[in-house]
Amino acid sequence: MIGRPASLVAPALAAIGLAFATPALAQPANPFQLEAPDPFKQEALPLPPRPAPADRGSEPAAVEAPSKGPAANLTPQTMPTEDQVYATYQRGFFVEAFALATERAEAGDAQAMTLLGHLYELGQGIPGDTVKAALWYGLAAKRGDREGQVALALLYLSGEGVSRDKRRAMELFETAARQDQPIALFNLAQLYNEGEIVTPDPGKALTLMRRAAELGNTEAAYGYALMLDDADEPGKDAEVTHWLGVAALNGHVPAEIEYAIRLANGRGIEKNLERAAFYMSRAAWAGNPVAQNRLAYLYLTGSGVHYDPIDAAKWHLIAKASGHPDLELDGFLATLKPDELAEAQKRVAHWPNEPADPAPANFAPKPANVAPTGLHGPLDEARPAPTASVARTPADPPSEPVPPLASPPAVPSAAP
Repeated sequence: MIGRPASLVAPALAAIGLAFATPALAQPANPFQLEAPDPFKQEALPLPPRPAPADRGSEPAAVEAPSKGPAANLTPQTMPTEDQVYATYQRGFFVEAFALATERAEAGDAQAMTLLGHLYELGQGIPGDTVKAALWYGLAAKRGDREGQVALALLYLSGEGVSRDKRRAMELFETAARQDQPIALFNLAQLYNEGEIVTPDPGKALTLMRRAAELGNTEAAYGYALMLDDADEPGKDAEVTHWLGVAALNGHVPAEIEYAIRLANGRGIEKNLERAAFYMSRAAWAGNPVAQNRLAYLYLTGSGVHYDPIDAAKWHLIAKASGHPDLELDGFLATLKPDELAEAQKRVAHWPNEPADPAPANFAPKPANVAPTGLHGPLDEARPAPTASVARTPADPPSEPVPPLASPPAVPSAAP
């Protein structure tokens, strides 16, 4: 079991390389009492969601962008605008976007150079080539484009197209962070927190992560909540819950689960079992086995949702198939009648194609001696490391308003 450190001196964001260890799960002594035996912690400096290939050599030498002709021939009347280039890209016309971006890049446009790097890196409209991607990102970075600086830094972290060089990545993150680039701030915070190539500075890490969260990065909102929670400072529960709520509202699944637990227990926010069940259900439908297991208990106890033992069995079977066993819920399954178990298995077979759960089956009466229960946390799975990608697009809003999240006190941002 990976334990959470008591303070930021032994940082929560500690190791390079993604870690998704899933510990053995303790079982609740009472099938109607939800328990999560140990915290899960966030590990690793985030890397792009792609495998790291073998070293491909050092950074390409700085060269001028290839040209099909003198840039002077490109007049204002013939030069595509930045809006045209990015609108073309966003519509998915990658070949045309490549041609338009090339014209602007030849004239020295740094943002167009970054877009060319992006097209080469992802192989959109052209064969993928991370070496050429690094070249274009490097040209954009030298011209001060913060997006190019971050993209090149991420390549240095993964060793794609360039030699893996964490120190060089940090230099680029620092440059982009001074321009308030959220992903740079996010990664720089983790580098200062882990202290491998720089003197550890938990206070600076916290400030940088907070700034990235304020700029709208969902992963940073989650990361800041974890760091603040790990600091174990008195009176910070409301602020931790606020940032978990920000990340949860934007569809961050681990944040949805932790926010649900806090809603259920009234920790840092007014207790609300219905909203807790809503966020736990959303995480369960997103495929998280821990949320699926917790949702099974919510249906079994009628906590924040209608009592439905068949749905409880359904979510237990789904969670179990995803690697989250539960001996107590196995015992509950044994009490079901054949037709009840058959109905649960039918619902499992239809999941996740059903747009919503069916109405309660009412096969069995709710036990009179079972009271609704809250959730206990923190969770019993390893916290996944945030990715270094751009913040996710917010999910569709809930069917009812989310309780307002109290704004935490302002913290002055500090330049890295």
